[in-house]
Amino acid sequence: LKVTILLVFFVGVTFAQFTYTSRNQDFMLQWKPNSENVTFSMAAKTTGYVSFGWGDVGDPAHINTIMYLGAVSGGAATMTNGWSIALTRPFDTISDYEAVSGTTMGAFSVVTFTRPLKGPAGTSRNKDISNKKVLLQWAYSSSPSFSSMHNQAGSDFVNLLTG
Repeated sequence: LKVTILLVFFVGVTFAQFTYTSRNQDFMLQWKPNSENVTFSMAAKTTGYVSFGWGDVGDPAHINTIMYLGAVSGGAATMTNGWSIALTRPFDTISDYEAVSGTTMGAFSVVTFTRPLKGPAGTSRNKDISNKKVLLQWAYSSSPSFSSMHNQAGSDFVNLLTG
């Protein structure tokens, strides 16, 4: 039933153009690119944080990866992003997202934000969104603390411009 709630919620989201769903349907990412930005909505079966990021195809998970972490508490979203160079918590980088919102639906947390196609100038610790496959990495935790280890994680290959 809870998976059904998640899927019904996302079907009703008007901005969604592309969707990735984990094999066991406990994580979903929807996104819609335009000529300057991409709006992302990430959801997971958790009351803790939900996260995703991407790195280059061929790189191991967490290596040179931009990551976004969000949590919902009291109907409001908190969020951070970071740059990961190892299988550890990503460290802070230049914030390149805006329009953060969040909601909970039963056991699911949903965080939505927008970021530009191009990362901030002057830093190598970010990833542009371009027309190529990337290693999508996702995770979530039962804790809302961004310093907590995730409970579930996975990865797959997607193109963030063409689905």
